[in-house]
Order: sequence, then structure tokens, then C-alpha cells
Amino acid sequence: MSKLQTIQGRAMLERLNPYHPGKQAPDTVKLSSNENPLGPSPAAVAAYRDIAETLHRYPDGAAGALCSALAQYHDLAPEQFIIGNGSDEIMTLIAAAYLNPGETVLTAAETFSQYRFATTLYDGLVTEYPLLKGHYDLESMSSAFNPGSPAPKIVFLCNPNNPTGTFRTHDDIRAFIEQVPGDTLVILDEAYAEYAYSPDFPRYKELMAMFPNLMVLRTFSKLYGLAGLRVGYGMGEPELIQKLLCVKQPFNVSLAAQAAAVAALQDSSFRERSVQLNNEGRLWYEQQLQQLGLEYFPTQSNFLCINVGAPAAEAVRMLEGHGVSVRSLASFGLLQFIRVTIGRPEDNQKVVNGLRELSEVHGLRA
Repeated sequence: MSKLQTIQGRAMLERLNPYHPGKQAPDTVKLSSNENPLGPSPAAVAAYRDIAETLHRYPDGAAGALCSALAQYHDLAPEQFIIGNGSDEIMTLIAAAYLNPGETVLTAAETFSQYRFATTLYDGLVTEYPLLKGHYDLESMSSAFNPGSPAPKIVFLCNPNNPTGTFRTHDDIRAFIEQVPGDTLVILDEAYAEYAYSPDFPRYKELMAMFPNLMVLRTFSKLYGLAGLRVGYGMGEPELIQKLLCVKQPFNVSLAAQAAAVAALQDSSFRERSVQLNNEGRLWYEQQLQQLGLEYFPTQSNFLCINVGAPAAEAVRMLEGHGVSVRSLASFGLLQFIRVTIGRPEDNQKVVNGLRELSEVHGLRA
């Protein structure tokens, strides 16, 4: 027996599932990871290049310039922000700072897998509620706060939800948090919030002012096109942020990533073009999918969750034949659903061409 075989890993490794990222088949356009089809913000690219001569310097561990820029953008105080190597790092920091072994985290079943990862990594327990018609079932989730039993320590809410693109309204979220004890931390993950267009989408600053146990997460990976640099941030009361800073690595976000994020935040024209392209693509897709007779969830994000009426893996292969890579949602338990990033018009057309062929093969076309 090898000596290495006698070195035991932590027990939680048996419960830790690997992340399944969106993939890109050769010679296809990648529409599987919800990346910005316009690429990165040009201002961010310029800032990235300008910083190249100082890459021998350590980054600012506090990300002071970025926190100040975010504070101005959101009209909050700099000490209400923490910057992470992607917002998923902040999820891990939240578990590291607040979750004791054996304590419970509450979330949905068909949602972003990193909530489970962070919980399991720190020996927590996950309580999951199935989605109700593609939405977080907040009414059922509130039953976890029965007076006679220990309350969950952390709640993760993905709004809009990944992978369905659905959302719960401002009043829905407010009513739910009103039922949550003050010593339970509520995390509102708004990675796709900048794409939301509904007038009753949650007003995050109002909710933060009402509930000091609420943190809101955002990312530069989607709208700003900086997925490759890994920059996310959390907003909350300074007392909540301070505990996260205690467990954060000292230089977790690179010098180049911080500079690019500051520049991207100031690039309003790029944000507007990205949202406009997404809105146009969303409306076009809705019309096309209705003509094909395919069910989908109305989305508040930059992707669509589509029931293809056939095994998701088959749909993925057929769409690859049309030159696009999309995401099978089988890993979420949605065996006949795919997730498609809203892309450029010519790439959206390829998706619809492939879905039309799939529908004809299976006799699904209305």
C-alpha cells in the first residue's frame, strides 16, 4: 500500500460534488456560461493594458479604489463592500465566517450549486426546497423557521435564479425576510440583476435598510464581461462585512482585475449596449420559442431555460451540429431542459435552427 493511501482526507470530501461548468465544443460559439456576447468592456480592456507595467506590485488587499467606486455607484459607504475572486468566493467566505459544523443552510434544490459547495466545505448541512413552477418556493421555505426547532444559520436566495432565470418580487422577498430571525444571515445573490426589467424586481437598497441581516451579492462576470478576471462583491452592514474580512485571503483579487473592474463600472455606454442587446434577443427568442411550441421560463436574466421535450444531452449535441454550445441542465435534475445564453442575433438564429430540427425529429412542433 502506498504511504499516500494512508493519508485520509476530510470526511466532507465524500459529500462534495465537483462544479459542472458550461463547455464549448470545437468550432462552436459558446452560449453555455452566460458570458457577455459583446466581450469585455473596452474601458476595462484599456485599464488592464495600462496596469501591465506595475504587475510586479502586490494588489491592494482591501481593494480600496474599487470599494470607493462601488460606494459611489450604489450610493452606499465603502465599508459596506467586500470584493471577492468572483462572487462565489464570497459565498465561501460567508460559510467560513458564519457557519459552524452541523449548522443548516437553507436554499432551493435547483439553483446555483456553489451554495451547497460552500456549506459542505465547512461541514454544514443543506436544506433544499424544490422550485415551484421554476421559482423559489419562499412560502414553503418559510416553514423552516418554526419556533420549536433551530433556525437555519444562513439562507441563500438566487434572484434571478440560475438556471431558470425566474425571480421573486420585492414584496415576496420582503415578506419572506420578515419571517426570518435576526440571527439568521440572508444572502440575496443578484448576479443577473442588471438584466432584470420587471418594475417589481427587488429594490435591494430598501431591503438592506430594512434588514440588517441581509447581504446582497453582485458580479462583474456577466454584464461587464469580466468573467475571466474573477471579480465579485458583497454589500451589507459594516459589521457583517468585517467578519468576512477576517477570513479573506490578503490578496484575493489581482491588481489587473481591480483596475479593470473600476474602469468597467464607469463604462455606462457598454452597460447600456449590453442590456439593449439582451432585451432585443430575449424578445426575439420568446417569439421564436412560442412559434416552435417549446416551453420556457420567462427570464429576467441573460439566458433562457428551455424545455426541449427530449433528453437535454441530445439537444446539446444537435445544437453543436448547428455551431453553438449550450448547457444541459441534467446536473440540476432538469433532465429535458437546456440553458442558452442570449447572444448575438446570428448566434441566436443558430440555436433556433437547431431547436426547430430537434422539434421536427421528435414531432414536438406545434
